Amino acid sequence: QPAELAKLTIILFLAAACSRQVHRIQNLAYLSSLLGIVALVLLLIEREPDLGTAVIVFLTSLAVLYLAGAKVRHLLGVMIVSVVLLFTLLHFSDRTNAGYRTERLALWRSPEGSRHDAENQVVQSLIAVSASGLWGVGPGNGESKYYLPASNTDYAMAIVAEEFGMLGVLIVLLGIGLVFLRAHYLATTSQDRFVRLVAGGIGAWIMLQSAINLAVVTNCVPATGVPMPFVSHGTSALVVTLAAVGILTEPSVSLLPVRQRRRSLVP
Repeated sequence: QPAELAKLTIILFLAAACSRQVHRIQNLAYLSSLLGIVALVLLLIEREPDLGTAVIVFLTSLAVLYLAGAKVRHLLGVMIVSVVLLFTLLHFSDRTNAGYRTERLALWRSPEGSRHDAENQVVQSLIAVSASGLWGVGPGNGESKYYLPASNTDYAMAIVAEEFGMLGVLIVLLGIGLVFLRAHYLATTSQDRFVRLVAGGIGAWIMLQSAINLAVVTNCVPATGVPMPFVSHGTSALVVTLAAVGILTEPSVSLLPVRQRRRSLVP
């Protein structure tokens, strides 16, 4: 899916733009030009339609801009306008071919009120999580995967919880936490501004996507179609996520000042 590639691409674009124009990032006109490009990407993603990915790309973009030094009041203004536009989109979605969004909201509020497949996702996911316990029922012994639509994609963590228990979920979260710690380390210690922004953006993206997926699995938010990093099935999502991890595992030479880096390259 092109939307998956957009997550990493927009991080690299904003990091490059903000690292080259350090003093202009607090200028509202320059910030607006960057947000205009982000808005164009979001529009294309939303038309797929994939509102969940659009939200992640939007929040990740704000995180990169914040780390780059954009004024908080400017970003808050953008968030307020975006929330208004989002609710407007949801309000009028029944008049378009995207009426399924209103259905998802209704099923989220009352998951037991329908026998629809989308309802099964919510109810079966909660059943799988509630049956998990500490150790789970064992690999391959779960029954929810036979009844839960998208059990290998959006709701993969529900199956992990059922079969491997809360301990399995904790191990997955620990792995994601290690990726975030690596991103945080680069974002706070690298002497290269571009590296700092890219690492910070990737860390924000991975954590946001993980949090939203877990919120969907536990029915804290409506279904968004957002996969769990490293767990959910999906070739394009996995390839892009692994590419991001590859960037984070760049040799530690990137943490050295430019002069030291040049000296270290001399035989």
